[in-house]
Amino acid sequence: MNRSGHTKTKVGTIGLLKKLVKSVIERHGYRVIRYPVARFHSPRTSYPISPKLTERHDSYFARVAKREISSLWPQTDEAFDWSRSVESFFRYYTGRPFVENTGGSGFHNSFWLYLLCDVLKPQLIVESGVWRGQTTHLFRQVAPDAEIFGFDIDLAHLEVPPSTAHFIESDWNSFDFGAIDQERSLLFFDCHINQCRRVIEAHERGFKTLVFDDNPPLEFIHREGLPGFPTVAMAMAAPEREDIEYLFQGQKKEYVCNDQTLALMEDARKHIKTHHEFADVGTKSGYGGYSFLTLVELV
Repeated sequence: MNRSGHTKTKVGTIGLLKKLVKSVIERHGYRVIRYPVARFHSPRTSYPISPKLTERHDSYFARVAKREISSLWPQTDEAFDWSRSVESFFRYYTGRPFVENTGGSGFHNSFWLYLLCDVLKPQLIVESGVWRGQTTHLFRQVAPDAEIFGFDIDLAHLEVPPSTAHFIESDWNSFDFGAIDQERSLLFFDCHINQCRRVIEAHERGFKTLVFDDNPPLEFIHREGLPGFPTVAMAMAAPEREDIEYLFQGQKKEYVCNDQTLALMEDARKHIKTHHEFADVGTKSGYGGYSFLTLVELV
């Protein structure tokens, strides 16, 4: 018996079965390709225990959060307790009702959305694309007094109580919010819809602080199976007319950047004051979830 707990005979049998399956597949003209799998850890099961190590761990996240958010909002209260906020986030995240959230926001997004809300303390939070409701649940925990609206064209996957927010099964642009407080409102887009159009819609409705998930620049569009094309990052670059083709997990994707697309990007760009991609806290920590989460502040 080896260290994995399997007998040599069992391991050998599995190896033979793999070879047999591979030979059958190749006999029909196909190839077996093994792709490396990124290994990430859950903060539920991989975390520091000893006090000094825990302090170093949390201090790292507090320093990164303070550097990022204070640079965006210099008026942030100097008395804000970054260590308390980070500790509060980890207590929430490791105890949240979602063990995993495949297809939705992971650790990286959750960290920044939690810290951002804890600092800004928005009175109104609007989420376009709620999926299972993990980020809606996060918003409710960190901003218990905020009015929260969650929009999705299909709420069948929702796994949080209806009382968590005002859930509306439609596109967000069909709703009239009336007059809003620009400084106390946050709009989160995770709906994979044309991001430049979303910027224009937000500007028309008086919103100022926006957060976009899945906002890759054009050179990294291959990471996305359904990008909100054109993304804000693409608009902030120097776009050109271009036929765009790429493979996403073996499937061909095609987009066209034509005169109409360029005009839309220009229209969105003129409304943008700040475009800031949040620092990656998922890769170095091993907790994963990085997805080009970006703050967009409108003029």
